[in-house]
Amino acid sequence: MNLVEVSRGGPDAPCGDAGIAIFEVLYTEQGIDDLDLITDIALSDIGIYFLPKSEDVYGILPNIPIKANQANDGRYYISFAWVDHQPGSQLDISLNYDIQFISNQLNLSGVRSSGTIEAKSIKQ
Repeated sequence: MNLVEVSRGGPDAPCGDAGIAIFEVLYTEQGIDDLDLITDIALSDIGIYFLPKSEDVYGILPNIPIKANQANDGRYYISFAWVDHQPGSQLDISLNYDIQFISNQLNLSGVRSSGTIEAKSIKQ
């Protein structure tokens, strides 16, 4: 799992009042092929849980499994948007998370990846 981009809401943001985090899902590097819980399942049948390990002040990570979508470049992506405060009243973000896969038969993997979403506030 790669965190590709994090942007904050502000005057130069793609969406002025929203922050956005974009992840690239790398199924093969995460060992999905050798999961003993998930066998012979299409990638489209696998959900991904993002489990916060620190306080999620902005509610960035959903509490339900998310399915990655295949883009035109053949890669799989997940993006999360959140309502961001106005620049000057934003808080820095440092959100630690674990990732688990779940099959359509509700078989849950162990933790397959961990990471941190970090983004500084925009000062104005």
